[in-house]
Amino acid sequence: MPTPWTSRADAVYRFGPFVADLSSRTLSNNGERLLLTPKAFDTLAVLLEHAGEIVDKQTLMERVWPDAHVEEGNLSQNIFVLRKLLGENARQNRFIATVPGRGYCFVRKLDTNGGGESTPEDEPRPAEPIQGDRPSRRPSSLRPPSWPLRPSHVATIGVVVLLAVTGSIALARLAATRRLPPPPPGHSQNRAAYDAYLKGRYFWNKRTMPDFVRSLDFFNEAIRRDPKYALAYAGLADTYAMLGRESEARVTARQALAMDPNLAGPHATLGSMALFGDWNWDEAGRELRASIALDRSYATAHHWYAYYQAVTGHPDQAIQEIELATELDPLSLIIATDRGHILYFGRRFDAAIDQFHRALEMDQGFVMAHWHLAETLQALGRWEDASEEFRLTGMPALLASADALISGRHAAERLRRLSPPNSATHAYYLAQTMAAVGAREDALAELAHAQSRHEPEVMFVAADPVFDTLRGDPRFQALARAASTRP
Repeated sequence: MPTPWTSRADAVYRFGPFVADLSSRTLSNNGERLLLTPKAFDTLAVLLEHAGEIVDKQTLMERVWPDAHVEEGNLSQNIFVLRKLLGENARQNRFIATVPGRGYCFVRKLDTNGGGESTPEDEPRPAEPIQGDRPSRRPSSLRPPSWPLRPSHVATIGVVVLLAVTGSIALARLAATRRLPPPPPGHSQNRAAYDAYLKGRYFWNKRTMPDFVRSLDFFNEAIRRDPKYALAYAGLADTYAMLGRESEARVTARQALAMDPNLAGPHATLGSMALFGDWNWDEAGRELRASIALDRSYATAHHWYAYYQAVTGHPDQAIQEIELATELDPLSLIIATDRGHILYFGRRFDAAIDQFHRALEMDQGFVMAHWHLAETLQALGRWEDASEEFRLTGMPALLASADALISGRHAAERLRRLSPPNSATHAYYLAQTMAAVGAREDALAELAHAQSRHEPEVMFVAADPVFDTLRGDPRFQALARAASTRP
């Protein structure tokens, strides 16, 4: 399939205060450039190219993701982002209208005169492309004169109304047979259950605690509407795992597999818990490989398998896996961020920093991107920049590192005062900053402390570049070996 700009690569579209330039792939508002992900821009380009026409969802997905299979939720997220940038709200779609059962339509009149000012004629006309011919609007002075109704007129009007009602019913029945295509294979054929599942996945991918809670509600709603919906159980298991409800996650994942043994998702969920929770590399590798074997297009399995490769000492394979996950789900904010994290583990620091900035272009407030960017800058000795990124996370456990780094040569002394046995600050984070500022003995002590407290980040100790100066020390080597399994 051609990309959205193949036929009009040099086109410039103006609508109201906005200008979309396909040659430079930019969208601006009154001259100010707006941040937009590549796929969101592609979505806008397709809609602009067919302004005034309904573009069905399948066509949009084929044009925007010509070489990848993605879920419809990715398209919905693009539309949401575009509407937000264009200043729309749920009650007023001045630019992009949803046509139920069909797709989307760009309804704002395009300015063909080269200007950016909107005029009354530029106002949106959603009825025009959706309902067909535009009804005539006559001033009152030109309205046809009224006339008295006779019995024959009444009878004629009655017949017309009856025919119109009968025709409307027939058209409604015809429309019902031409709604959205049925959900993809493996999904519930109950449309409400399928929609609830998609919403659950959308919020799960946002990776915040409030959004996990919302995804839980939607997955449960999908199951209520279809108790045999195996993929909804798989989504529920993923959410339980993220919320730390591991026993419920395992039970629900096995329920999903009992309903459909060919599902890839539950194996990936079980593998992630073995990896991040139990530090059981054998089980993690086995489950993640089983997931990929069942569905090589499941981005999350490749995402977590990248971490498995990183912590088991295979940085090049880890990068290959995260690259594949990124190609399969280019709109995932967490995968975009963790691509930078995996590049960091692979000592590809410049590429990692560039990737974190790309993730932050998608969401300036995404905490994980600020956090891992700070780690990378810290390892490179860019202390002031790292301090700023640590502050932007807003995480109390990382603010101590931000305060220490800003003090330069007194950083180690400041960090030592933050390390009582009952400190809420993670010892692993203190160890990272201690190693970055050259306080080797303190870093080793904090790593031992983190190991004794079973802090989950210890699983990364062998891969983390900030500890490269410690690798020749037998004490560090012993710590790295001990971190291979949870005590």
